[in-house]
Amino acid sequence: MLRVLAAHMQQPCSFATRLRAAREASGLTRSEVGRHIGVTQKRIWYWENLISEPSLDLVAKLALTYRLSIDWLISGNGDPIARPSDLHDRAD
Repeated sequence: MLRVLAAHMQQPCSFATRLRAAREASGLTRSEVGRHIGVTQKRIWYWENLISEPSLDLVAKLALTYRLSIDWLISGNGDPIARPSDLHDRAD
């Protein structure tokens, strides 16, 4: 599923675009993601539409939720798929 996301996101795009694509690729609604990380669906919508940006703590939670690399989610650089060690480190 996320390999499809990686192939789809070859050209440069904004954080908001990566965030929306990750959510859509995961099959989760804004409401589901919001419940998982402790924010409202409206907040997720704001982030996906460039109205505001999440704190780094919330970016880490989003990356963990989507099993993505924080670096890729923020910058678009590198492999979007998180390594298992990255997920373990964040879960502690």
